[in-house]
Amino acid sequence: MQVWSNTSVVSMNAAYNYLPAMSTYLQSLVNGFAGVRLRPDRLDINPVLPSGVSSLHLVGLDYRDVQFTLTVSSDEVIIAQNSARSTTQLRITVFDPEEIHILEPRQEIRFQRRRASITSSTEPLLI
Repeated sequence: MQVWSNTSVVSMNAAYNYLPAMSTYLQSLVNGFAGVRLRPDRLDINPVLPSGVSSLHLVGLDYRDVQFTLTVSSDEVIIAQNSARSTTQLRITVFDPEEIHILEPRQEIRFQRRRASITSSTEPLLI
């Protein structure tokens, strides 16, 4: 059974999903509300929830072969490592004031909602 299609519908009674619209919707959640930006040396997070939205939960984000979940609420950010396909540890640098955390397998890091960057724990942070 094919779920997603980017081709025309043969029957006028059928509905189909338009892939560019789906990707735009996902980009608005990940890059817009969660504020995730991929940089050459890091993954930046600067979440901004719209009014009326209490939280955003993104499962299965992947950076440097580490899979994690990002949860943003009105006052808190939680980053939880789901699995790692390598031995890479992620360093989470939270700004204003600066805090540095190392994300270990099956661990979660919680901090007050504000800007943060994720890098490999062995790479310097270039800002």
